[in-house]
Amino acid sequence: WNAASELSPHIEPNEPRMPTAYAVVMSLDGNPQIFFEDLFNLGYNGNRYVHDPKSSDPFLGIEMRDDIVNLIWCHQNLEFKDGAYMVPHQSADYLIIERAGKAVIGITDNWNTWQLQNVSTSFAPGTVLKDYSGANGTATVTVAAGGFVNINTPPVDPSLNIAGRHGYSVWAPIGQDADAYCPPRNT
Repeated sequence: WNAASELSPHIEPNEPRMPTAYAVVMSLDGNPQIFFEDLFNLGYNGNRYVHDPKSSDPFLGIEMRDDIVNLIWCHQNLEFKDGAYMVPHQSADYLIIERAGKAVIGITDNWNTWQLQNVSTSFAPGTVLKDYSGANGTATVTVAAGGFVNINTPPVDPSLNIAGRHGYSVWAPIGQDADAYCPPRNT
């Protein structure tokens, strides 16, 4: 970083809460901005100025941060912006944002405790939701009478979640995972 040219101090791209912030950004209206060094892991592999953008080798190419790639995929393929914005739950450690009929996004900054909350959603009873973040593995939940559903979100500490997700979950109707977001590389 060139500290002399910064408007304010930078945020460490390896900060484990960064995906939590991006989960909020992706779930709100507007056009999300993704910073280059947040998506691409530059600076720690010694390849900052000598990398080959065509290579997927992390020491020759540009390694992407999986959480951010996942959130981009969810944002694009689950079409968040087509659903009305609602907040069915908020507390000191847990925020749940729903994009009506599209997705329910659980967000926490708690370091070591999974968050679980039963919330009322706009999804019809019987709708089966899965966590497209992968934080809950292959688990699904079924929307109960009145639109109520349990939303489970992993803590921020990366060592407590084998799926590698940090502080967010994205629940949406099953059957939408045929599309794969992967930026193309010219070889």
